Amino acid sequence: MQVQSTVVHSLHSDIKLSSLLSFIQGLVEQSARGFQDLASGIPLRKITKVIYYACLVVGVATIVVATTSSVVFAMPIPEIAAFVARYFGRQALAPLIEQIIVAVSVSGVSLITGDYVWTKKQLNVVSHQKDILTRQRDVITCQRDAVMDERDAVKDERDVVMNENNALTNRVATLETHMEQVIASINASLVNLANANHPINTNNTEKYDNPANPVNPISTEPAPVYVVS
Repeated sequence: MQVQSTVVHSLHSDIKLSSLLSFIQGLVEQSARGFQDLASGIPLRKITKVIYYACLVVGVATIVVATTSSVVFAMPIPEIAAFVARYFGRQALAPLIEQIIVAVSVSGVSLITGDYVWTKKQLNVVSHQKDILTRQRDVITCQRDAVMDERDAVKDERDVVMNENNALTNRVATLETHMEQVIASINASLVNLANANHPINTNNTEKYDNPANPVNPISTEPAPVYVVS
């Protein structure tokens, strides 16, 4: 018996990556039932399980080699099939097991590889978006640093202006105090000068008609002589 490719393709078209393991197990069970005569005496569940793990090993190894190495590597599927057949003591099962492994591996690898390629593309898109956001963050960081520097410069300038304002305010207060002292000194001098020149404070009271009311001082010079012709 051979595994029909139409069955593989029909099953392959109806499954997704999330159900890949169930698909592999179902295909192995379907194939295993077809050679019960060759596998007489072997529990179906046991042979299904062994072939299932063999398919997983081949599929995973193929994907790992294909995605991590540029060297073309031929998976030794015939040797693996022969090993499984010897495990059960049925060497005649080797060709059929090989066909099962190939069918399952091709289907599984195509699914996983497709998902891997899509995921890789999405990763590239996300990485590109991350790079754009990183550059935007760097630009914003530079702008923020520039604004912070400008703010510090304005703050320093404000401190200088405030210091100058305080100095000028103190100087104005000092000048106002000094001006008040000068005005007070001038006023005192004027008062003293007025008091010193007041007639009451002099000894020439005889020059006035009324010392108590010194308005018309008495002239000590001769009176002028007027001639009438």
